[in-house]
Amino acid sequence: MPLRGIGDDARRIVPITAAGDITLQVHKDQDVNANQLAGVLDQHDTTEWTEVLFPGNVPFEWLDLWLCLHLPNALMRMNTTPAAVKRGSVSPRFGWGAMATTDGTDLAYFTLRPAPTTSDGTKLYEIGLIGHGPTRDQLAHRVADETRTWDANQRGRTARFEIPDIPEGTDPATGRYVLDRPRRPITVIWK
Repeated sequence: MPLRGIGDDARRIVPITAAGDITLQVHKDQDVNANQLAGVLDQHDTTEWTEVLFPGNVPFEWLDLWLCLHLPNALMRMNTTPAAVKRGSVSPRFGWGAMATTDGTDLAYFTLRPAPTTSDGTKLYEIGLIGHGPTRDQLAHRVADETRTWDANQRGRTARFEIPDIPEGTDPATGRYVLDRPRRPITVIWK
């Protein structure tokens, strides 16, 4: 959610289809080039399933944060229209679209599929990544690996946010990440 009332909107909308019915909502600091992504969804895709399961109606916020801290180009929102989904251009995780990331001419975004129901009747869904572009396998695999790492090592943990005058440096071994911001850095500490 962009902060309001402090100047320019930090978001950019990048269309990735000629019809403009699939767009990326990116932070102005992110490296996303619309020309490089033109037609990316018309290329073959690859899907990698992660074996990471979520019950229905459980937020993905901590996974999303983890991925934003560990991917070279943080997650962004991929907005889709029902017409684009019906046309078969994308298979997003939710009705509004999915979280995605890019790497040059490649795009990877999240999807879900039903998984076996638990013994107590809880419906589960498995997270998958769909990659498009010349090296789609590599990008989808990288995001899937980070998703598995979060599931194995960070799931069940939360993060604390600090805005110290002088932050300590980033130290992934201790779960500390410093986000460089124009006014003051933000420290994220996994606990």
